[in-house]
Amino acid sequence: MKNFICIFNLIGLFLVNGLHIPRIKRSDDFDWNAKGWAVGCDFKGRNLKDIRARKQHCVTVCEETPQCTHFTWTPFRQGTCWMKAGRVKKSDAVTSDDPEAICGSPRFVRDYKYGQPTLYGGYSNKGKINWNGNNWAMGCDFNGREFKSVQMSGEECGGACAKNPRCTHFTWSSDRDGTCSMKSGYVTQDDAIVSKDPKMVCGSPTFPTSGESTSKVISSE
Repeated sequence: MKNFICIFNLIGLFLVNGLHIPRIKRSDDFDWNAKGWAVGCDFKGRNLKDIRARKQHCVTVCEETPQCTHFTWTPFRQGTCWMKAGRVKKSDAVTSDDPEAICGSPRFVRDYKYGQPTLYGGYSNKGKINWNGNNWAMGCDFNGREFKSVQMSGEECGGACAKNPRCTHFTWSSDRDGTCSMKSGYVTQDDAIVSKDPKMVCGSPTFPTSGESTSKVISSE
C-alpha cells in the first residue's frame, strides 16, 4: 500500500512540474549554410576514416577523399573530421551530444547553390540529363574534386580520364579552346547537374553503358 502511495505521489509530482522530454531535431530544424554543413548535428555510423582538421576545412577534406560522401566534425583531439561513405540526405542528420559538432556533405553545397533537393540519396537528374545508354552526356557538370585540367578536344577527354588511375569522372568545356577537367572520388550519374553550357560534357569510365563509351568518342559538336 505504501509503495502504491509513493508511486501515486511521484506521478502527481511529474504532472505538477511537467515532464521534460527532449525533442529530437529533424533536418528542418538544423540551419544548413551555404558551406554545406549545420551546427549541432551528426551522421551516425558509416565511418570511412578520420583526420585532424579545422571545422571549416572538413567539407574540402571530404571532397578530396575518395568515397567520402558526408562527414561529422567534433572538437575531439582539437578538431577531428570523421569522413563517412554511403547514400545520405539531410533528413539522416540527428542531434549531436556535442553542441559544437557539425555535420554536412560537399553535395549540400551544390544543393544550396542551385536551390535543389539533396541530390545524393533520393533526388535524380535523370529526367534532365539524357545519358542515352552512354557513360557520358551533354549539357551536364560535376562540381568540385578536380585534380587536373588539360587542354584537349572533347573527343579525347573521356579516354584521357580512363587512362589516368586517379580519374574517376570528368567534365569537358569549351574554355581555352577545350578543357578536360579530371576529377576523383566516388560519383554516380545522379550527382551530375545541368550545366548552363549545353555543349559541356560530363561522364565517367565507370558508368554502365549500352552505347558509345567515353574511351571511344565524345562529340562536342
